[in-house]
Amino acid sequence: MTRAVLMRWRIGIPLLAALGVLLGLTIYGVVYAATPSTFMTNTLHDNPIGIVSTINRLVLTEYCVPAGGVSVYEVDSAGTVVNEFDSIRPGGGCLEEYVDISPGLGGFPLGHVYVTQGKDIYEFTPGGSSLGVFASVPTAGADHTGITFDREGTFGNKMIITATTGHVYTVDSSGAVTLLAQIPELTSAALATGNDAFHENPEVIPEGFGPLGGQIWTAAEHIDTVWAISPTGDVEEVGKSDIYFDGAETVHLIPSTVCNFGSSGGAFFINDTFNALGGGRVVKF
Repeated sequence: MTRAVLMRWRIGIPLLAALGVLLGLTIYGVVYAATPSTFMTNTLHDNPIGIVSTINRLVLTEYCVPAGGVSVYEVDSAGTVVNEFDSIRPGGGCLEEYVDISPGLGGFPLGHVYVTQGKDIYEFTPGGSSLGVFASVPTAGADHTGITFDREGTFGNKMIITATTGHVYTVDSSGAVTLLAQIPELTSAALATGNDAFHENPEVIPEGFGPLGGQIWTAAEHIDTVWAISPTGDVEEVGKSDIYFDGAETVHLIPSTVCNFGSSGGAFFINDTFNALGGGRVVKF
C-alpha cells in the first residue's frame, strides 16, 4: 500500500487550522481523507497546540496556561479529559510545547510521553507523572522546539529534536544529545530578519517513499521550505511550500495502514485553535 505525507500550515498566529497536501515533489501516494469534523471543543484552556494520537491514546498540550496550570493532558475517544499531567509550567504563560509518545524502541520506555519546552525535553510516565527534564539541547530557543521518534530505524530508533535555529539533533534513551545537522538557510534567514525561522515538528519518512525515504523531513514556517536530512547529516531541499500556503509548520506521515483512535471514528487529528467557533477545537479525519 502507498503512503502519503501531509503538511500542516500556519495561517496567522499561532496556527493550526489548514491542511495542505504536499504536491509537485518526488513522492508517491494519495491521501483519501473523509470530510473532517469536530472531535472536541473547549479544551482544557481553549488553545491546544501540540497533539499526538495512537490507537488507544490522545495527548495534547496547551499554548497559554495560567500560573501553575496544567499544559499536558490526555483525552479519551469521546473527547473527555481523563488525565491532567503534572504541571511543568509553574509560571504559566504561552509556549508552543510539542509532544510525542515513545513507541518503545531504542531503549525508550514504551508509552512514556515526552514534551518540548524550549531547550528542555520533559519526560512523563504513561500515567502523567513528571520525571523532570530528560535532556536539553544547546541551541534551541525559548519556544517552537520540535520532536518525533524514529520509528523506521534509519536513525537508530532515537528521538529527533529540531531547534528553531535549524539545528537537528538525535537523542538516545540515556538522554545523550548529538548534533546531526544544521540547515544553513535557517541561520541566514534568522540573521536577515532578526527572527528565528520557527523550524518545528519533524517526521522520519519510511524507506522506499521516493528517493528521500528513510530521512527526516522538517519544515520552517517563516521561510516556507521543507528539507530532508539523511542519517549522515546531509541536507537536501524537498521543496517550497509557498505555492500552496504560507507557513509550513509540520510534516505528518499518513501510514499505509490507518487505525481509528478508540471509538472516536477518527484516524488523524489536528488542533484548530483560533477558529470561528470561539474555543479550542480538535478536528478529526
